[in-house]
Amino acid sequence: MNFRNFSDAEERTQKGLTAFDRAATIGWEKIEANLRLNPFFPREVSLDPNVYFGDLHAQA
Repeated sequence: MNFRNFSDAEERTQKGLTAFDRAATIGWEKIEANLRLNPFFPREVSLDPNVYFGDLHAQA
């Protein structure tokens, strides 16, 4: 997504909500598969939110 002003929290929030809605419409499985094809996406990141946030909590 293109931003007019990335430092604008309201714009970032709105674009984030739009991205979430699009992902939910497309389907999370397709989004996950697409992320895994991206060579810059970190392989160690779990796309399961429970695992991801558990890992973050463990690192704190």
